[in-house]
Amino acid sequence: MRGDLIDELLDVASGRLAAYGYLLTGSQVAGEALVQDAVAKVLVRHRMLADPLDAERRVRDAMRTIHLARVRRANKWWATHPQDPAEPAAPDPMGRTLAGLTPHERAVVVLRHHDQLTIEEIAAAMHAGEATVERHLAHAEATLAATFGPIAPVIDRVEIVETRLR
Repeated sequence: MRGDLIDELLDVASGRLAAYGYLLTGSQVAGEALVQDAVAKVLVRHRMLADPLDAERRVRDAMRTIHLARVRRANKWWATHPQDPAEPAAPDPMGRTLAGLTPHERAVVVLRHHDQLTIEEIAAAMHAGEATVERHLAHAEATLAATFGPIAPVIDRVEIVETRLR
């Protein structure tokens, strides 16, 4: 990836990537660090990217992968260190509500409502069963609905196939 492409990527997409990082992590600082880690990962693996939109897509995919791996590692750590205190809640109402979700619930909500992935795609990305994903999603949506009101359902993508009329 050339330096001018990095500059163009950051000019075009830094705000969107930072917002996505915040949605995934619940912290502006952690979200920005996630963006930096993902950009570095993409730089190392994909040196020949041609346009900033493709680079943004790859960075977003890397962010999701890195975050989900961190969630899995953290769950293993917390299972062996249950006496340690939890992180403090975020100060704003949205942050407090999102902080009330488990990392898995938060990830499922972001993947479903922000990335508009299907349950099957989320299960594959998280290395979890579809029933587990549905359980996390239902609990998270109920928690969010209690604070923000009903959540509009996500309509799964439908493949469109062109046909010729005769």
